[in-house]
Amino acid sequence: MPNAWITHVKAYAAEHNVPYGVAMKQAKASYTPKGAGKAEPEGGFIGKLVADQIVGQIPRLIGKTIERGFTTKRNITEADREDVRRLENELVKEEIKDSKRDVSRDKDRRKIEEKRIKENIKLAKDQQKLDRKVAEAQHKRDKQALKDKVKAAKEAKKLKEKADKARKKLRKISK
Repeated sequence: MPNAWITHVKAYAAEHNVPYGVAMKQAKASYTPKGAGKAEPEGGFIGKLVADQIVGQIPRLIGKTIERGFTTKRNITEADREDVRRLENELVKEEIKDSKRDVSRDKDRRKIEEKRIKENIKLAKDQQKLDRKVAEAQHKRDKQALKDKVKAAKEAKKLKEKADKARKKLRKISK
């Protein structure tokens, strides 16, 4: 039993009246291996809708009949070619929309990141201000404590001088 691919290429070459080597290249587009699953189209839900729309129109677009399987006809009408071009343009437009959405998401992410960075900078500046105020308050307390110590030392000196004077008076009186 011959290989399914080789059988397909030979049939393609005979049907399109092209050499076997050319048919090997061109037959790729129309060959479907047995058991091949339907691949998930790119582009998510929208891509699937567009892919389903195109797949549903392929038999009409390329002149195939659906009676005993697909058989390719050689003459494709100009209207069919125009439909193919239109569908290809729709696919391109969907791809452009997807890329614009991706760019928009990237811009949004950048804006969010920039906002987060600005907030972090503001928090850092606020923290610096708070640290500065705490340091100033500590400096004021230390300065006041030093003034209080100086004042206490002066008072202690005055009291000592008074006490010395009082002792001298007592000595004079007691003599």
